[in-house]
Amino acid sequence: MSTEGEGGGGVKLFIRESTGLVRELSFWDQLIIALGIINITGGFVLTMIVAPFAFPGSNMIWVFVLGAIPAFVIAWVYAILASAIPRTGGDYTWTGRVLGPRWASILGWMYILGTAGAVASQAWYITNF
Repeated sequence: MSTEGEGGGGVKLFIRESTGLVRELSFWDQLIIALGIINITGGFVLTMIVAPFAFPGSNMIWVFVLGAIPAFVIAWVYAILASAIPRTGGDYTWTGRVLGPRWASILGWMYILGTAGAVASQAWYITNF
């Protein structure tokens, strides 16, 4: 995706140029933020509390190694998207640019409900085990 350069011959990615909500982070900054959002501490604690009872004899080192691979890929994709479309809004903005506002709205609500469910389930596990 190219944006309009100084010569004015490129394709414009954004229609409105007056917004002040442009991100100024590099790709590596955004990758570190995306990796930081992954709740490693909560996931580690819950896994170490629940796994011995749910899966006796399981090798938790391999579970974390195999789980880290897709988590890193997802963080990499988020960093690429945040670098390519440096506007606030995250998933909603990226989905709206690619698939349209209807799918962006559906994704936004799925994200809100999924996050609420994840927080509720972690709270339940922490208080009951």
